[in-house]
Amino acid sequence: MKLTVKGLQTLKGMGYINLVVPVPLSEEEEINKIDPEKQYVVEVKQWRKGRSNDANKYAWVLCQRIAEKLSEESFHSKEDVYRKAIRECGYGRIWPVPTDAVNRTIEIWQSNGVGWIAELLGECQNIKGYSNVRVYYGSSAYDTKEMSRFIDCLVSMAKDIGVETRPQEELDELIKEWGVKDDSKNKEDKT
Repeated sequence: MKLTVKGLQTLKGMGYINLVVPVPLSEEEEINKIDPEKQYVVEVKQWRKGRSNDANKYAWVLCQRIAEKLSEESFHSKEDVYRKAIRECGYGRIWPVPTDAVNRTIEIWQSNGVGWIAELLGECQNIKGYSNVRVYYGSSAYDTKEMSRFIDCLVSMAKDIGVETRPQEELDELIKEWGVKDDSKNKEDKT
């Protein structure tokens, strides 16, 4: 069972803290299945609004404009610009991967979309037979805060080379709209 709720409370006891979760009555049947003798995994994290489709569209507009400006000297695609921004401003982590599985791991990760980047860093110093792979998440996985940083990065890149961007008021409006997800978005559009 996974819930998004408001109004969590804590009650301090002797040597422990109880977490009180307001659960909608519609979940009563699931709640009644809880066995107090069994162990459960509970994860609590702050809810964040998802990014809006408009924000993603604007990110790609900026990538295209930046690519066009950079292409005055030598060709750059919007995908090149997008990947550069993902690397410089995006979110990623380093994974130790069995050395014999590195190529397949990179292939699978990058099949998620244009911005899903995986790079071999080299042999893992701590785990024998493993290599370190740095993976970056595409913007389709970003929440509001992460997408805000990504757009700010693209705006900065654009301004640095003289590419015009939307006025700050419009950018602020995009930020407000990031909580509205476009559920009709094509699932194949993985960026």
